[in-house]
Amino acid sequence: MRIRWAIYILVIAIVIGGLLYIYIPAKKPTNSATLKIENPRQIVAATGKVEGWIESEIGSKIQGRISEIKVKEGDYVGKGDPLVILDKGDLDAKKEEAKADLKQAMLDLDKYRKLYKDGVISKRELEVVETRHEKALSIINQIDSALEDMVIRAPFSGRVVKKYKEIGETVGSLTSPEYILKIADVGRIKVRAEVEESDIGKVVIGQKALIKADAYPGVDFMGEVVKVGYSVGKKRLRSDDPRERIDTKVIETEIELKDIKKIKDKIKIGMTVEVKIEINSNKSLF
Repeated sequence: MRIRWAIYILVIAIVIGGLLYIYIPAKKPTNSATLKIENPRQIVAATGKVEGWIESEIGSKIQGRISEIKVKEGDYVGKGDPLVILDKGDLDAKKEEAKADLKQAMLDLDKYRKLYKDGVISKRELEVVETRHEKALSIINQIDSALEDMVIRAPFSGRVVKKYKEIGETVGSLTSPEYILKIADVGRIKVRAEVEESDIGKVVIGQKALIKADAYPGVDFMGEVVKVGYSVGKKRLRSDDPRERIDTKVIETEIELKDIKKIKDKIKIGMTVEVKIEINSNKSLF
């Protein structure tokens, strides 16, 4: 009888032990390590310079003295508007003289053509008068061209962003270019960023970019990569980071700024800015 109860107790103990093993989860070891996967680098940082969509430094085709500058920095100009006028000197007087010579040459030409038709003069004599007429006409055209070059006009619509010369100064050096003004199309604005050669493989057209300027702390300007350069060059822009290497090879990358109407009074042409290009398109950083 005692043996039978012992067997019953043993069986019950085994059943209870099995149930506990099944339904009570095992305690995790306290010394197990948790694996952390760090996110890969998601931005490419660069230094950039703010530019107009199109920029042009305006000089003179001919040498002369500035008699009038019709615009000032910040003025908006239309394509073909006069910007600078050079001193004409005695060109007006020379043109009047050339016009008189041309008028006489035309009268002589008409006369000699009739004489040649009537057989009074030779072909050679007529050719001499024709040459004189052509020379007089050429002189008029040269003076008109010079007078036109003395009025320097805007090659496109934009804003005057820099003035290099003043009234009375001489321009048009034959040995080196001398610029008078700089104009920029500010209907669209871009940042020309210098991306390090080692990072350029991560940058493609269409990526978002964040622009920051020291002049506006806490203000972010948004942009988009619109062009990636094809050639490697020397670094020309410097940031405030003393650890920055100046011998780094870079590739110029253009970023178009967005919401121009909202930021046109803040962002200035020529500003040096900090650029962060988003290279991870799965999750926006900005």
